[in-house]
Amino acid sequence: MRHVLAALANVIAVSVSAGSAGADLWEEEKARFLAKRGQSAPPAVRRSGGVLADDFLKRNVKLATQPPSSFIGAAKIGIRWDCKTCDVDLYARVESDEWLSFRNKKTPDGTYHKDFLRAPGAAAMESIDLVPGDVRKIKARVKLFLPKAGKAANGELRVFVDGHVYGMPFRVSHAAPEVTFDVAAMVLGTKKPKVETASWERAVIGGIISETNKRRAAHGLPALVGSPGLHRAAHGYAKFLTDGELWGRTTKQAHEMDGRTAAERVDAAGYRWRSVRENLYCVGGCLPEWRKKRFAPPGRDPKDIAQSYVQGWMDSPGHRANILAEDVSEIGVGVTFSADGRMSVGVQVFAKPL
Repeated sequence: MRHVLAALANVIAVSVSAGSAGADLWEEEKARFLAKRGQSAPPAVRRSGGVLADDFLKRNVKLATQPPSSFIGAAKIGIRWDCKTCDVDLYARVESDEWLSFRNKKTPDGTYHKDFLRAPGAAAMESIDLVPGDVRKIKARVKLFLPKAGKAANGELRVFVDGHVYGMPFRVSHAAPEVTFDVAAMVLGTKKPKVETASWERAVIGGIISETNKRRAAHGLPALVGSPGLHRAAHGYAKFLTDGELWGRTTKQAHEMDGRTAAERVDAAGYRWRSVRENLYCVGGCLPEWRKKRFAPPGRDPKDIAQSYVQGWMDSPGHRANILAEDVSEIGVGVTFSADGRMSVGVQVFAKPL
């Protein structure tokens, strides 16, 4: 890592020397890069910042608050975080459809460097070097790899361009393992950088409700409305099932493993009902009779998980009947993962209020 950064520092140091051969080579490289995209090279500009690649790593480096003098050029993007047992991964792309990452270390947009499986030291960052281009087009995100319950990492993303360093803090956790950055806002410096931190759980719940209503609409049925009380009942039971480690160790009926019926859990959530139905979905260890079913484990993407769960329910006559029931009007959803991340449980609760 130090060798790579030292080499990069030398390149940048040469490229900012006015009238040097290195500066000419820099402009030639930029012109070739832009020509491939059918663009003409802009007039040469003086780099407005004095920060070099080595400074990019320093914790006390002064972060830029103003935009660079040019948005066309090479850039470097990197992350560091504090959790010593967390693996946080950086993803970035510019013009290409391919994300640079630990799985895809070289694309037309640049090169991905060392993948840290735990928090980097004070003098290191998981980073990506981007070839010359429009830095406002950079798309970046970070993910907590295989998040475990209770684990969270606080970190910082930095973007180095035109001798400036721009920074933005982030936090990833089991509940919200991904953060997307508005890099354009960071380098423009004209407004507070926008960081979109979507809750993974909320995204899955929203996806399941949406997929469920699509199936109902296809059968001429009205859409179900989310209910806070039903969400509490569904989440509480999903969490009990993943945290209780009862899978395969009890003969209790799946819908009564906490000693209560679905209706009693809904009562406890303070919801007054006319009718109640419940669907369960499990991926991983689960109950012996469920292990025989070929439920495909969903991916970590919320949309994929939602589609997988709902399709699994629709493929089962009893669960399908609950989704297409005419005696319900509201829905609650809970989705949780076991502490080791190997088992996932989804709960749908349907009801009609009094």
